[in-house]
Amino acid sequence: MNQPQTNHELFEDIRREHEELRELLGEIHRTLANRLAAVASVSAMLVSLGDHIKTHFEEEETTGLFDNIVDRAPRLSERIDALRTEHQQLLAVVRQLNEVARNGDGSVDWWQRLNTDFHKFSAELMHHETAENDILLEAYTDDIGASD
Repeated sequence: MNQPQTNHELFEDIRREHEELRELLGEIHRTLANRLAAVASVSAMLVSLGDHIKTHFEEEETTGLFDNIVDRAPRLSERIDALRTEHQQLLAVVRQLNEVARNGDGSVDWWQRLNTDFHKFSAELMHHETAENDILLEAYTDDIGASD
């Protein structure tokens, strides 16, 4: 994510990245639901997802996005800290999913486990991304105390 020049560009960059994540999640959901892909293909999709998520999280943390939010709205610092912690937790889960996929045997039990675990992970990731969006909106659209 490039350092945006305006709030609108910031929101648009993040919205676009979140949409890409949703599309990738949807593709994996369809693959797991239909059970038509080879085990190696499912594993490759999850590795790609993990790489995408890792890059996405690193960009959020290293471009100063979170620091800018805290500078702009210090009251959000605890929520930003929680998001940073969730980044590590979500990356750990996607690594576990990759391990399950990589060691898969294509059995019915494997497909069910991976589908169930992925569905749970996907819901957690989308909850996380929604929380990020909420914080961005709060930080950049609230003018608490600006009219004093």
